[in-house]
Amino acid sequence: MTTLQEQDDEALFAAMAVRARQLLAVGVTTARDLGDRNGLAVRLAQDIEQGSAVGPRLVPATTPVTPPGGHCWFLGGEVSGPDEVRRLVRGNAESGARVIKVMATGGGLTKGGAASWESQFSEEELAALVDEAHRAGLPVAAHAHGADGIAAVGRDGDRGGQAVRGGRQHAVGEGELFSSPRTGLRPWPVAGCRPPDRRSTRGWAWAADPILVWQARRWQHRW
Repeated sequence: MTTLQEQDDEALFAAMAVRARQLLAVGVTTARDLGDRNGLAVRLAQDIEQGSAVGPRLVPATTPVTPPGGHCWFLGGEVSGPDEVRRLVRGNAESGARVIKVMATGGGLTKGGAASWESQFSEEELAALVDEAHRAGLPVAAHAHGADGIAAVGRDGDRGGQAVRGGRQHAVGEGELFSSPRTGLRPWPVAGCRPPDRRSTRGWAWAADPILVWQARRWQHRW
């Protein structure tokens, strides 16, 4: 997060282009960019489509929706109240977003805001966001940690007719939220990176999170 905040747009864009080439090199042909600033992901997607950059087909979310001081506030998407939420969603759609990203809960990497398990928006605000995205024909992806946040985006995703995705549980039993078809939520195993030895600073190793894999297998019979 510190690097992201300190880099200017051109340096950040150059780094994004490098990562796009890396993704394509390992066989990724489509990728979502779930939050940038100043339309950088749209710009990169256009360059890839026009052949002036190399990378997978990008599905940009543009500016993520967050409350004042909320998770990733520094990307420029701070809003308060349903009207401001709707205005930002419309603006994102007009600037080339192909998915809307909402920070439904706080995040551990943003200092001073809501905790990662705390909801950041009211149900009225989330309903307005999903409704406005629906009007624009766009799906919604939600950063949602903890029971309240996962439940909230599940309810509003169902009401708005959109797939609201992106949740991670922080307590035993919260995964049961995924067991109700009414929420529109589905469990997904996640591949993440972690140090092979926490005492070592030499590189990172890719590894599937064994807990999430176990949970996904446990829930498979329900669908």
